[in-house]
Amino acid sequence: MYSLLTGIRVLDFSAYVTDVVGCHFADMGAEVIKVEPPGRGSLSRLVEPYVMHLARNKKSLAINLKDDEAKAVLARLVKESDVIIDALRSGALDELGFGYEDVCKLNPKIVYLSVSGWGQTGPYRRLPSHGQSFDTFSSVEPISFEGGEPQSVFNSAHELAGQMGCSFGVIAALSAIINMHKTGKGAHIDVSEGEAGAWYFWSSAYDLLNKPEEERKFIPPSIKQEDARTRYRVYPTKDGSAVFLQALEKKFWVNFCNAIERPDLAERGDWKWGLDAGAYEGEYEELIEIFKTKSQQEWIEIFIEHDVAGGPTNSLVNLLKDPHFLSREPYVEVDDFNTGEKRKMLGIPVKIKGAEFKPNNPPALGRDTDELLKQVGYSESEVKAFHEKGLVQ
Repeated sequence: MYSLLTGIRVLDFSAYVTDVVGCHFADMGAEVIKVEPPGRGSLSRLVEPYVMHLARNKKSLAINLKDDEAKAVLARLVKESDVIIDALRSGALDELGFGYEDVCKLNPKIVYLSVSGWGQTGPYRRLPSHGQSFDTFSSVEPISFEGGEPQSVFNSAHELAGQMGCSFGVIAALSAIINMHKTGKGAHIDVSEGEAGAWYFWSSAYDLLNKPEEERKFIPPSIKQEDARTRYRVYPTKDGSAVFLQALEKKFWVNFCNAIERPDLAERGDWKWGLDAGAYEGEYEELIEIFKTKSQQEWIEIFIEHDVAGGPTNSLVNLLKDPHFLSREPYVEVDDFNTGEKRKMLGIPVKIKGAEFKPNNPPALGRDTDELLKQVGYSESEVKAFHEKGLVQ
């Protein structure tokens, strides 16, 4: 972990993909306390990657918030915290007595970050949904009706809208922390994952909202490869892989044509708007045959040498052994608290000069409960009594 947020304490009420929020804070050095129910713990513990990866660098407080005495314990921690991550269903923490208005009475400077699928307002705010629903809602994961049956085009469960919502939430919370130090005032931040997913298509939305159809340039991505333009398109290569040609600008297209020794193709183009994605008869057929003459790596070397915009395409399997990806030293290891075995995972795509990212191990359920209670003033005997009553674990 880095140390940029040392001294910031975060109470983390999240599950599944929203654990990303606390992970970002913890990776940067904040003290992130994952608040979980005793017994089963957070739902994230049901899925190994969520707990092993997203709980790294966090602490675990196992506490029964259905009990008033346990709520009083948590209230002490709230008074000494900087951020609360409310990433449960909208209104869930209000029902427990730890909604924003309740928390403000305990700590007026708190930064209260609510990240939920639908947001804190609107007709869907109480609709129960899982993460992929926000992808389909926001069109991040388009639905095809070919053959008469609705089908997910990507058929993935990567919850892109949710992860974008988490990232927006972290940015907003850090901004609010800076503002709190300037003004002494906290903030309530409301992030909708579905809305964040829509932001993924900000340029397309701009055109749709402001321009007639014939003037729109940034059309939403098509679900059909054959609808793509010839100069901004994925092409198969000799080795069974593919490259993405992105020669929209004149200089990139001319550079590409020179690289393949086809100056005649360079003469085609209309760049009065700065870009030409290509829509010329026979061009696609020529290019597909040209790209089949070399391997993916050979084409990438040509792109680099001749300054042509584009890049390799990868499956995740291929990405994890891609030479460029590996050169960035993307992996870290933690110890599995169940078995003691090493678990390899992605680190963080941020490099800070003079600092090394080395994560702490993810916690077993309740690993840090006693330590945290003593930090807020409870004695050894009081902590023992809480355990005996089943209030904490």
